[in-house]
Amino acid sequence: MIKPADLAGESFISLCHGDGTRAQMDEVFERAGVERVLAIEAQYSAICCEMVRCGMGVTLAHPIVALDFAGPDIVIKSFSPAILFPMYLLFPPHRPRERLASAFVEVLAAEHAAALGTPVNKLRGRG
Repeated sequence: MIKPADLAGESFISLCHGDGTRAQMDEVFERAGVERVLAIEAQYSAICCEMVRCGMGVTLAHPIVALDFAGPDIVIKSFSPAILFPMYLLFPPHRPRERLASAFVEVLAAEHAAALGTPVNKLRGRG
């Protein structure tokens, strides 16, 4: 389990300013009194992971995205405290959801839960 202090002095690849997850990260490190070496900013976790693969630093990434980059060039470890990486499914507000769309949501939630080891009911949002 990686903690903020473990990343002190590391070249850190961060999400861009204005991203809600970036704001969470900044707050976690600030509360811990850890100053990161903010080397690079990127808009997406996948870009951050690719930069890590190229040896440009370390990052905190969405766990599902990070799994796509797992291999000999990247080590994936849990981070505490947990950072929320929200995901959204958008549907038209004034139209009933089709059965196929509802079935897709169920499959997506189950696959996401299985990949993260999270109960499906913790993944439910509005709608």
